[in-house]
Amino acid sequence: MTLGAVCAAILIVVIAGFLYVRDGKTDTTEAEVPSLENAYEVGSEIRFGTYEQDGDSANGKEDIEWIVLDKKYGKVLLLSKYCLDFRPYDEDGKGGWENCSLRGWLNKEFFEDPFSEEEQAQICKTTSGKRDVRETVDQVFLLERPKVREYFFTSEESKASPTEYARERGGC
Repeated sequence: MTLGAVCAAILIVVIAGFLYVRDGKTDTTEAEVPSLENAYEVGSEIRFGTYEQDGDSANGKEDIEWIVLDKKYGKVLLLSKYCLDFRPYDEDGKGGWENCSLRGWLNKEFFEDPFSEEEQAQICKTTSGKRDVRETVDQVFLLERPKVREYFFTSEESKASPTEYARERGGC
């Protein structure tokens, strides 16, 4: 695999930081929580959580900017506007989404670090399709190829710019 192919593959991984967010009312049914779905339009931008982005940790973390990709059932599907970090898909060679190191990092360190407890409570658990034959339940995830094609009509539309922090960590 060429360096360009590796970089492009990892950029796709980094770009696709997705999560479903619901209203803070965690003890209600989906039908009773219409506020987020009505509050944001698809394509609008919101700030949710904080993460180092400008490469200067001395000035603190910056707000994460998200794009509303979809909305339904009182939830919104968010895509990070920028590539926030640069991580390999699978450091340990375990293969497949179910056991890869990126999935572990997204749902442990990345889930816990940028989001307050209140924000964490708003992030929904999401069951993915039959990735690697087994379904998985995640809070932060990557879109499967059919969904990428559903939301993005061209490869150019699916690209995002890396933050300075992601560049410093090896991002393209």
